Amino acid sequence: MKHSVLLDTSFFVRLLNDKDILHKNAKGYFKYFLENDITLKISTISIAEYCVKGKIDELPLINLQIIPFNLNHAVRTGEFAEAIFLTSSLFSDLFYSRQIISILRFFVW
Repeated sequence: MKHSVLLDTSFFVRLLNDKDILHKNAKGYFKYFLENDITLKISTISIAEYCVKGKIDELPLINLQIIPFNLNHAVRTGEFAEAIFLTSSLFSDLFYSRQIISILRFFVW
């Protein structure tokens, strides 16, 4: 069974910024994944988030499998988030105030 890892925006921010305090960690993981033939995946959402302050050509796309995020994915993610928010009192206030996008990233990634 071949292993894979879905890398999020914060991973690439750290990997591509040698001044970040976690740069060496991210670089070490990246090297490990490549050396151990682990498929590296990135979602189109992470690409969009990275491109807020970065450029797409900074990302090591040659090493990445791009995972699309389409309408059906958005609907399923909403269902997943609703289940989490309705079963956890910790997030109930956020759910009803509709501040779910940034919190959702915590769970999805």
